[in-house]
Amino acid sequence: MSRIIFSRPEDGGVTVVYPARPPATDKLAAQTVPPGVEYEIVDDDAIFPPDELFFDAWTWAGKGKRIIEDLEKSKAFACDEVKRAGLQRFKEASEAAVFDDSAVKAAEAVKSDCKCCLDAINAASTPYEAKVLMCSYCELPAPQQSSSN
Repeated sequence: MSRIIFSRPEDGGVTVVYPARPPATDKLAAQTVPPGVEYEIVDDDAIFPPDELFFDAWTWAGKGKRIIEDLEKSKAFACDEVKRAGLQRFKEASEAAVFDDSAVKAAEAVKSDCKCCLDAINAASTPYEAKVLMCSYCELPAPQQSSSN
């Protein structure tokens, strides 16, 4: 399926336009891509990362280039997701502490595990590594690895 891709000038992220009636055309691009912004009509799935977990971290350097996941944006997204999961776990452990003293230890363990995961994500050298850590902590399916990860 053909799609139109372009980098958003306001944040450097990537927009992917899926035409309602394929194929994607220059005429559709003229209606959807901001004036003066480079775009490309692509048919090849290999240009995209293997999953959309870090869609908000996607960047594109122009025609003929693959879409990549920005490392710093990927880390920020992964940290946000781990913090959300950690807060939920901490809340559950804290509520349990009201009824059982042993759960207080569990709340401290949740804080420690979350901090360790955040530290590991911040030390990650690839977006894929950040994804693996996030998915493991948040109990999500393991991410796919592409040849460029």
